[in-house]
Amino acid sequence: MRQAAGAGTRLVQFPEGALVHPDKRVVATGPDGTRVPADWAGAAWGVLREEAERIAALAGELGLWK
Repeated sequence: MRQAAGAGTRLVQFPEGALVHPDKRVVATGPDGTRVPADWAGAAWGVLREEAERIAALAGELGLWK
């Protein structure tokens, strides 16, 4: 973000899923490796929230659209 802002970028977009942990394959794979309905109960929501807040703070600091 710092490098992009230094080059004149005014907008930063993160692709869908860029901040997902664990990734969808982990939460949608059964013990035998088959696909199952995704269960996001084990997602690290606190970590994701902290990361989103840090991104928003840095975007504000750099004057990027957030």
